[in-house]
Amino acid sequence: MKRLFVAISLPVSKENRERFFDMQNSFRGDKIKWIDIDNAHLTLKFFGNTREDNIKNICEMLDEATAVSKSFVLEVSRLGVFGSKYKPRVIWIGFENSEELLFLENQIHIELQKIGFENDRQNFVPHLTMGRINSIWDKNDFQNAMDRYRETFSQKIEVNEISLIESVLTPKGPIYKIIKSFRLSGN
Repeated sequence: MKRLFVAISLPVSKENRERFFDMQNSFRGDKIKWIDIDNAHLTLKFFGNTREDNIKNICEMLDEATAVSKSFVLEVSRLGVFGSKYKPRVIWIGFENSEELLFLENQIHIELQKIGFENDRQNFVPHLTMGRINSIWDKNDFQNAMDRYRETFSQKIEVNEISLIESVLTPKGPIYKIIKSFRLSGN
């Protein structure tokens, strides 16, 4: 079994990298498990533990999905949280609406349904998880820090490919291994 997902790798600009580390320092009293910024990605489909004999079929379906999807530009737009204002669980960075991204995500699900992978019931919310919140020391300080950084992240990212990635969980955090990348080639 391999723990798999499909994602767009997201190169982080020097300015956003610096903002990210500056932002981390603003949450000193809080317990937040921050991502490794070098592993930044936008998940399009999470499979979880998957039998290795399914990988070939998954790759064939991803070939089909990317054959009709064209390259596009993603624009980083805002900082937010999942959970409530009173009990936030995840800090994330979101993206401007992108018809091409929604089309690609939909195509992936259409193709994967052909081989038995059901569509997720949740709405697709394109985001980059920045940190998972274990506890907040002071909710007012947390909100002030969020407000300070809410509109500071901006970047345009050209998307030409997606990848099928294996996630190997370790005590120090996940290690990601690209199984195969797929070029977007639709017109």
